[in-house]
Amino acid sequence: LTTAATDPQIELHTDRNQTLALVDGVSDLSDGRAVLRGAVALNYRTTDRMLVMNLPGKGTFEFRLRLPAEPHRSEQFGPWHLADRIAS
Repeated sequence: LTTAATDPQIELHTDRNQTLALVDGVSDLSDGRAVLRGAVALNYRTTDRMLVMNLPGKGTFEFRLRLPAEPHRSEQFGPWHLADRIAS
């Protein structure tokens, strides 16, 4: 995954817009996996949010964001969810 994570494209798709996410770091884990770090603006109040991650050579992964229409900052991560859809 690390080589695929070197040039990811991540977008936020909503029922109102699409916007690119800023990927500002990749950390390699000891088990061969990688963690991508970045940010994307939530410009509209909506519960229809899908994070689309394209990893060259690995496929496209879609994650439905399970957030309220107007989420608040949190000091904790929410529960982990697997990808809702994977396309090769």
